[in-house]
Amino acid sequence: MRVDRFFYRLPGSRAGPLIGRLSDSVVTIWTIGHSTRTLEELKTLLQEHQIDILADVRTFPTSARCPHFKREHLVWWLSEADIHYCWLGMELGGYRKKQHPHSPHLALISPGFRNYADHTASKEFRRGVEKLQRLAINRRVAIMCAEKLWWRCHRSLLSDYLAACCCIQIMHILEAGRTEPHRLHRAARLVEGRLVYDLGEQARLW
Repeated sequence: MRVDRFFYRLPGSRAGPLIGRLSDSVVTIWTIGHSTRTLEELKTLLQEHQIDILADVRTFPTSARCPHFKREHLVWWLSEADIHYCWLGMELGGYRKKQHPHSPHLALISPGFRNYADHTASKEFRRGVEKLQRLAINRRVAIMCAEKLWWRCHRSLLSDYLAACCCIQIMHILEAGRTEPHRLHRAARLVEGRLVYDLGEQARLW
């Protein structure tokens, strides 16, 4: 199935239809949360899905609770399994500060999620998305953060963007033999190529 006709381009951004320009097939990106897993458990899950590249989207690529998930440990450990490590936390990581006094994302109750949704309109975010797209053109890529449950993590909003604005299929790795396709946030809608989380909130403004 050709999907490039369905791509949305964000205003002033080259990130969006990149994969559509370079591939006629549907591209899939996986996501995973390391949580309290062991390195061996993480490696086994990645190998189960034949992942070539692990894109770390943690703003701070370390873990006091699970020190084995520090960046330097992951680089070495994954290389032993022929999996490339790539840190994209600067562009795509969470824990964003408030950027706009009047965010349009009224349906997002969590300030952290609302701030991240604001961040998706930034040039920095779009650069990160373009890097991720280029990695995924011919390789199997998994996005990793710390939170095990994707819907509690900022990668849920990143997945919304990749699915709605880049037409990338997103699959969430839960456990061995268990994945689930991404579900867009019920309050999300496209406005001039941008995702806005305000469905169900508009009536309250009037």
